[in-house]
Amino acid sequence: MFWGWAKIDEGVEVKKFTLRALRMAGYATLMCVMAAPAFAAPETKPTGPQVTLLDKQISELETQIAVDLAHENDVAAADRAKVDLQIDIHLIERWLLAHAADAPLGDPLQVCATLRAGEVASVGDGLVKRYQSAPSSLTPTQLDGLHRLHEMTYKLPAIKSVADLDSTCQTMATDLILAAGPNQGEVDKLPKMRPAAVSDQASEANRSQSLSDLVTQAQSAEVSGPLRHELEMLARYAATAASDVKKKDEAQALEQSLRSALTLIRGLPSDALAKPQAEAAITQALALINDPRTREAGFDRLASLNDPQQLIGAGEGISLPAASQTKLASAMDWAQRNPEKGELLLAVIRRFAAISAEIDQPHSAAGLSLNQQKAIDLLQKQIIAERTEFLDAASAFDPLHGSTGTLSRLRGLIDRMRNSLDLIGSIERLNKSVQVLSTYKLRPYGMLERRSVTAMTELAGAVTSARRDAAIKFVQDTDRLGQIAGAFTAASAGISPQIKKQYMGDQAEAIETHRANLVSELGTELGSGKPLDRSTFARLESFNTLYASLREAETTESIIQQMDSLTQWVDWTISSDQLRAALQPYQDATIAAFTAFLNDDAAPMTAWPAIHNQYLPLIRAAAQAAQNAQACSKLPTGYFADCAKLMTPMSEQPYAAERETSFALSLWSQGADATDTTPAQAMIDWISKRLAGAPVSPK
Repeated sequence: MFWGWAKIDEGVEVKKFTLRALRMAGYATLMCVMAAPAFAAPETKPTGPQVTLLDKQISELETQIAVDLAHENDVAAADRAKVDLQIDIHLIERWLLAHAADAPLGDPLQVCATLRAGEVASVGDGLVKRYQSAPSSLTPTQLDGLHRLHEMTYKLPAIKSVADLDSTCQTMATDLILAAGPNQGEVDKLPKMRPAAVSDQASEANRSQSLSDLVTQAQSAEVSGPLRHELEMLARYAATAASDVKKKDEAQALEQSLRSALTLIRGLPSDALAKPQAEAAITQALALINDPRTREAGFDRLASLNDPQQLIGAGEGISLPAASQTKLASAMDWAQRNPEKGELLLAVIRRFAAISAEIDQPHSAAGLSLNQQKAIDLLQKQIIAERTEFLDAASAFDPLHGSTGTLSRLRGLIDRMRNSLDLIGSIERLNKSVQVLSTYKLRPYGMLERRSVTAMTELAGAVTSARRDAAIKFVQDTDRLGQIAGAFTAASAGISPQIKKQYMGDQAEAIETHRANLVSELGTELGSGKPLDRSTFARLESFNTLYASLREAETTESIIQQMDSLTQWVDWTISSDQLRAALQPYQDATIAAFTAFLNDDAAPMTAWPAIHNQYLPLIRAAAQAAQNAQACSKLPTGYFADCAKLMTPMSEQPYAAERETSFALSLWSQGADATDTTPAQAMIDWISKRLAGAPVSPK
């Protein structure tokens, strides 16, 4: 179409009938493309937020194409070339987005087709600008490139895979390079437009495994009988869903669950205490997934085990003395031979191993008063006696008679040891806690110090009494409040005024003053012996968690500023402005939580942790991408670099997570300013779960 406007020979113009024919051909192009088999709706078209947002883009493109075609002959001759080229580019964009809309949410073809549409738009804009600054006549090579691109719009192919898409985009890129009329050297050695360092090859290789490979792995996994049963059942469900074209989304979710479970199994600990416990956690998650009624809960449970280390209880690597191992030998042997019923016993023994190691750690008496040391000595003797009692009870463990009662007794002994150890820690920190709280101008002056001396006198006595119980409560409360105050001091160091303003609003000083007043009020109540407002403790602890996030916010701001240096990366298309806008709801929620603390309103503070957890995977993904800033800065820029993006393959390539994140935020941008922002927010929810490793079930 565009080439019809060029001067083929000096002084020779295209005749008027050619103009009319070209314009009619433009209408024909639109009609042919919209009726092409490539756009034929599947039997069951996917639904969801991605379809809503993709259809919105498609509709906008169709409107623009129609407007350009209808008014093509109304524009000045010098501008007609730009309109013609834009029509072809918009047709190709629409074709790509239509393929994306027909794919299930998160399908690699959907992700890549959406990103390719953005690349085509960018190259088209670049070519128009290049023509505006170039001579009016085009070379035969340029005309040939435009002709090839135009002809393609009449026979846009059906794309069945990302590999097909790569091949078509490479052909388009070649035509677009020819159409630009490159000078010598402009297209020499165009690189692949992604960082040389590949951080997720292992992850990508795992994703590329077929479902049949996963089923084989499930059948051969060396795991307990219950876990093998759930694995094989999940594999059968995934295979059955995959064979039904109407269950593509369900098949994808089940296959991803199977893949995640096998990854967890490969990371199982070899420790005799840890492995059965970890297998039990996976077994329970898969059992929930395998029942349609609890599948959502199972997806969430499996996602929580995404890090293999989360499967391992406290005390990994801790070994027990030989005498203790002898006492526990029969119980451990029974539990390992009966994993279905022995899981609870192994969990108890593992807790004991961790506490036992903590008991044997040396305690420093430096700075402690005589009564403090006496109180600690009494508690240590009590703990040693409880440890001996635990070993004696475990050695007499009888799985056939009274096992429930025995387990209950073992748990009770562990809880008592834990409480005593915690109290020792509180006594050791008491002097520091009093010192920290004294800086909050407690009234009456010196009362807290005097009460601490009295409390330690009570605890140094061996007789249990109401006064001793009160002393224990005082020490624990003073320690808790001292740690709350100290944690804020550590968290607040070095936070810039700019970050405080962004995430606390204009009330940072008032908020911090309110926090200090609450600490002072609780410290005064402690010193005077008045009943404490327990809810204030919880509010201050929540505030500390909220305030600690400002340190993370400083890092996030630094990451945002690096986004523009990544824009030449074919797999990462997120700009600084786009990321900042996507994170704005989290920033707003943080301001609301701080304001709520100032106003003693619990609801926004209670809601904040969930919002923080929702956006944290996206922040971490951006931080991971930012590590490639230096490598991306070495990639070329300009029109031919944009063409090189189209030539860079995506099929079976690394950085799938980066592509998915770019896809989600690309669609989010389309709906963020709409009247109904629900579809846009759904894309944030989807990518957050995806990045966190949670299987995303069809909605």
